[in-house]
Amino acid sequence: MIILEGKVVSGKPSENSKLLEQSAADVLKNMVMEQRIIDSKQPKADNEELITPPPPPPPPQNLSNNDSNIPKKVLILNAADYLRGASVDNTHSSRSNLNPIIGYDQTNLVLLDRPQPPTHKAWCSNEHNSVLTINLAKNIKPISVSYQHSKWTHHIPMSTPRTYDVVVSISFL
Repeated sequence: MIILEGKVVSGKPSENSKLLEQSAADVLKNMVMEQRIIDSKQPKADNEELITPPPPPPPPQNLSNNDSNIPKKVLILNAADYLRGASVDNTHSSRSNLNPIIGYDQTNLVLLDRPQPPTHKAWCSNEHNSVLTINLAKNIKPISVSYQHSKWTHHIPMSTPRTYDVVVSISFL
């Protein structure tokens, strides 16, 4: 995995910041192309993880066994992964720091699965009730949604959002 990081010295971007932005865009394009090649070579079942949930505790002896106690395999898929085809819908999202007026639009960087995403590549907005709209890679029935505060690592301030709404729409009218 390649992570590029630009540094600011004395409040001014370095001379190579344009090269860094261009190389970051090139890395993203190469990652997408490599993923498409890998996806085309592997069967669909290999790209998705199958997990088996832990078996439920045994029922009491006096109750009959029903079908809900049988463990089932659950398909785990991150439908909001950029490499699978997800994208940020800028027309239905709040203004982001990753989409500057002058420069490259890097809003899709938030959809890359990374173990420790860099803080300066996080999607954030100054709006009071900000909206992030994601076009998922597949039509799914979501079982969970997660997000990460990348600015704070230990103590998250009380002013940060702790709840959010998940709204599903097939198309915008």
